[in-house]
Amino acid sequence: MEYVPLASVATKRFEDTTSTKEVLARLEKVARSEGGFRMSPDAQFAMGWWFYTIHVRPEAVRRMLDLGLIRGSGTSAADQIIAHIQAGLDAAGCDARVRRASKPSIFARYWTWLMK
Repeated sequence: MEYVPLASVATKRFEDTTSTKEVLARLEKVARSEGGFRMSPDAQFAMGWWFYTIHVRPEAVRRMLDLGLIRGSGTSAADQIIAHIQAGLDAAGCDARVRRASKPSIFARYWTWLMK
């Protein structure tokens, strides 16, 4: 099955990508879904910030719902997974910010100004 974009990550330190991979590996281990998450292979660098995308397989989300790691009611499953990832990054001391992939980029206004 195919991967679906879940979240965009922005950080000033490239070393945070290692912490992100560790957080995703822990989520895969808890959800018992090997290869459930992956990061985009190429991080983009712009104006001192690194940007990359986290992708998820739909069956990994189903598995997390079945195991009760995320709840079906209230906030969306994507927002709950993103909250888990952000909490893991915060616990690791990372400055990375995770945002849902469908939302506008953190620097959308800056990019429009830059591209004028």
